[in-house]
Amino acid sequence: MDKQKIEKFDELEISYSDDKEMLNFTKAVWLTSRANYFGKNKMFVEAIADLEEAISLKNDYLPAYLSMATVYSFKEGVNFDDGIQIIEKAPSETRLNGNIITTKKEIMDEFKKTIEEFKQTMN
Repeated sequence: MDKQKIEKFDELEISYSDDKEMLNFTKAVWLTSRANYFGKNKMFVEAIADLEEAISLKNDYLPAYLSMATVYSFKEGVNFDDGIQIIEKAPSETRLNGNIITTKKEIMDEFKKTIEEFKQTMN
């Protein structure tokens, strides 16, 4: 584990020591954010590793699936079919403490928006 992640996870474990669900959720959020940075900088291996870890911590964290779909869509050229397949296999919703916070439909809509924005830049 790299130093940045160790420090952040130590901090989170202190803050959420009494709430494992919130701890894993917050770690998944942080990993997904860092993966987005990696993806934007074409560091796809690092992005995928962080996203896989985020999903392993909170397997219904749909923003990680959205980011994974985006990374795979741009990893080797442009192939949005790979991204769509990732989202289609994702859970139907993200829950935190029993409450739905994100749905697969919202994530798919966001991904389709990404596709449209990319197509507009190509015209």
